[in-house]
Amino acid sequence: MNALLAITLTILNTVVPLAGVGNLKAVVTIPEGAGKKPALLLAGWLSCDSVASTDENDGFVRFLDGVAKHSNFVFMRVDKPGVGGSEGNCAATDFQTELAGYRAAWKQLASMPQVDASKMFVIGLSNGGGFAPLVPTEPRAAGFISISGWGRTWFEHMMSFERRRLTLSGAAPAEISKRMKATARFYDEYLNKRRSPAEIVKAEPDLAIAWEGSTATQYGRPPAFYQQLQQLNLADAWCAVDAPSLVIHGGQDWIMDNDDVSPIAQCVAAHGKFEELPKMDHFFFDHDSMAASFQSRGPKQFDSRSVDIVMEWLQHNSR
Repeated sequence: MNALLAITLTILNTVVPLAGVGNLKAVVTIPEGAGKKPALLLAGWLSCDSVASTDENDGFVRFLDGVAKHSNFVFMRVDKPGVGGSEGNCAATDFQTELAGYRAAWKQLASMPQVDASKMFVIGLSNGGGFAPLVPTEPRAAGFISISGWGRTWFEHMMSFERRRLTLSGAAPAEISKRMKATARFYDEYLNKRRSPAEIVKAEPDLAIAWEGSTATQYGRPPAFYQQLQQLNLADAWCAVDAPSLVIHGGQDWIMDNDDVSPIAQCVAAHGKFEELPKMDHFFFDHDSMAASFQSRGPKQFDSRSVDIVMEWLQHNSR
């Protein structure tokens, strides 16, 4: 990381009320000093991991810690239902409910006395890097940051992801083709026709090879979560954005590939900036290849340039 000055922070633990769920736990870091500050809201990842983690071996944690310490922004991070002290159940929470939580957090952040509501930004990581423009209602966002996001359909993302995962796992080409045929059929039923994985496997046992683990959830989230993602048109949302935008993608990201991020970068090209960090993977660590990231073991090198780029962009666009 370049020589960035660390800022003394006050850490505020608070809650964001969400109708129908309860209180969501939020962590707000507030820089020292008088006067209103620009503000940043995190649109988080897909998994049910807390935004309050302090695990230094987690690249997301190190990135968020860097942003909080060096940005001079009021920075709000809110946990999903059922995570980190939030009420509710993450494994039963669909996407629209999660999105409502971020929207409630946005309004609450705008009302804080330390915040300049005319200079509020959304920073989305992974899944949040795709849906970030859906978060702000009022006030209008002053800008967006998308890191490792997605802008095509969830079906397309999963087709590419599953082929890449099988390839990196060492499956033979013929086996990959066999499984991808089943995967295409399965995900059409699952995402487009909105059938449950359990229903699909029971009705068509030959498609079971397209699914691993429990049919009740996928990556800890309910089927409705992904069916709602499939209904989104994120390219439409990003192309409607006219605020400054920063798009960052890691060249060794095997979770979200170039085709995932490309629609976002194209939509904001006229008023945005695209940065690719050639060695960075989805988790903010550097590797020489996607295979090295996929097989990663032991100590990892954090890509501190990710924080530098965000700091430079925020400073320029919050003047």
